Amino acid sequence: MIYETFGTRLTRLRIEKGLKQKELADIVEVTPTTIGHYEKDKREPDIERLKKLAEALDVTVGELIVQNQKDAKRDTFDAVPDREIMFALFDGDVDDITDEMFEDVKRYAQFIKDKKRREADGAK
Repeated sequence: MIYETFGTRLTRLRIEKGLKQKELADIVEVTPTTIGHYEKDKREPDIERLKKLAEALDVTVGELIVQNQKDAKRDTFDAVPDREIMFALFDGDVDDITDEMFEDVKRYAQFIKDKKRREADGAK
């Protein structure tokens, strides 16, 4: 999966819809500069603008802010690209990290998460 920022996704959806920035800006009631800032990930719209953008682009707010519906159902950890997680976990030294090693780290993280959940459930 290729990671797509909100701005990149907004640009793609706008182009697919056949709209120019000014046309989308008029529909959403903002300036074309504001649309440009959204598309360059320099600003983020508030929830009301998100709703208007989604309506103008014929998508749900979820589809607009999450890469695809499958990703919308995944938890936050899974929605972050693996390469970014690896970079953070291994201080940028990811050249020698194999997929198998990374899967082991993810399984261990899930194990700890499940263990903490069981402990919390047992304390109730």
